[in-house]
Amino acid sequence: AGSAPRAALASWGVSLVQRPGGPGLSSPDAPGTRLGRRARGKRLRAQLEEASIALRSMEAVTDPALALLPLDELLDAVLARTKEAVGGDVVAVLLLDERGDEGSVLRVWAAQGAVDLAPIGSEVPVGEGIVGTAARWSRPVVANDVSAMSEKSTPESERGLASLLAVPLVVQGAILGMVEVGATWRRSFSASDLRLLQVVADRCAASVERARLDEVARRNRLGAEHANLHLRLLAQGGTVLGKALESYDEAFDDLADVVVPDFADWFSADVLDPSGRLRRVAARGKTRGVILGRAFRGVRHPHPQGDRMVRLAMAESRPQVFVRTDRLFGEELDATVHTPASLGMSASPVTSMMVVPVRVQGAFWGALSFVTGPGRRGFRPSDLFTARELADRVGVTVERVASWRASQRAGQAALHFAERLQRLVEAALVVNAQLAADEVLDLLVEHARRVLDSEVAVVVGRRVAGWAVERLSPAAGQVQGAGAQAAQSGSASARGEVTRIVVPAADVGARAGAVVRRPDDWPGTGAGAGTAGLDEFLD
Repeated sequence: AGSAPRAALASWGVSLVQRPGGPGLSSPDAPGTRLGRRARGKRLRAQLEEASIALRSMEAVTDPALALLPLDELLDAVLARTKEAVGGDVVAVLLLDERGDEGSVLRVWAAQGAVDLAPIGSEVPVGEGIVGTAARWSRPVVANDVSAMSEKSTPESERGLASLLAVPLVVQGAILGMVEVGATWRRSFSASDLRLLQVVADRCAASVERARLDEVARRNRLGAEHANLHLRLLAQGGTVLGKALESYDEAFDDLADVVVPDFADWFSADVLDPSGRLRRVAARGKTRGVILGRAFRGVRHPHPQGDRMVRLAMAESRPQVFVRTDRLFGEELDATVHTPASLGMSASPVTSMMVVPVRVQGAFWGALSFVTGPGRRGFRPSDLFTARELADRVGVTVERVASWRASQRAGQAALHFAERLQRLVEAALVVNAQLAADEVLDLLVEHARRVLDSEVAVVVGRRVAGWAVERLSPAAGQVQGAGAQAAQSGSASARGEVTRIVVPAADVGARAGAVVRRPDDWPGTGAGAGTAGLDEFLD
């Protein structure tokens, strides 16, 4: 297994090193003659100086104070000290990025020196070039002459590097990346350079692994906090919506206080009235310590096309999502995803937005809008799931309020008809008594007014000369109403006259016995028949 990487790199004229000081590094030729005492002393002093420099370099890159720095600052500091100690034009850390079926690449994460030789974010496929092949086999590599390799070019030669020294970042047997030192001029890297870079690699690998674990812990913590936020939002939203019985207006105002500012920077509830117009029944916006501008402070939708997206949500029967990235797909979210490019606009203070329709009894009643502004991360798929759950709770609340109102109306109607029936029974008992004609008319007109729950009741009798008002209740001069409302047939008087009860609601002034001048208008047929002559008479 060890011969394969050697053969691959040897074809490029590269020495593969297994351990510092091992085979693969050339040392200065030993002198052919015995050195004298002075020569030996000079050599010892040079070795001591070299060892002192190497020790100071290792102390510099292993400074305990660096452990307190964030990963990016730590890498910059370590690479700067490494470049000073080892030399070269550029020192860079490349981290491994595994992409599944697409393979793995080494991405430049940090660099010091001539960064154009190793641009931040540039990539080298694993298995290609000197560094890529060394990363595949997780071995250090020394290339004192990159240009003297085979005829094919490599990523290193294309970057303009003439010499290269690279060491893998390994933690518990797993490779995390590579640290490399490159020079645009030919130079020979010594064993002390390799040992120092190995120390740097160990230090960087430990820091990268620690940062990775910290990032995993941070993401888990944020995920737990985000899940708790969603649960708290649904619980508090269900509590405020559960209080709504007679009306939902106050409940929607309380719901807006729950949503803003913990879940969104702006929230609204829109209702589609019977005429097809949108009516905003609740809206709330706060800054949450960030200057969002006036767009988030009023009732008007902060997004220029917000009202249009509310109508789209109800027309398409699916949520509308606005984000500033192309990484979300509507098919995965079961929603329509909009971006600034798709809407043909760029200037908007809105970072992200969700418009979720509210369904009530199988029909779309309205929509809820959730908006975030600058200084806050955009909505995620989990946020859309929570918004849908909240919209379902709003739909249940509206159904409950509608059911309560319908039951109240039915109860009031039943009570009203029961009271009218009771009065009708009482009137029947009184009228059937043995009474004179005038007494029957008086009782008839009084009980007719009570049974029909009207302001005025008039008994009109038919005589030879025409129609005449026989009885009027209340008495003339006490009647105040607003025009004729209804007419109902009555019973014949003791003299065989046909009588009718008229219930007007206009100001009425009449005298018993007065003659209606147009008997042909009374009685008649149809909804308005018989009222013209009576109106003329009563006026």
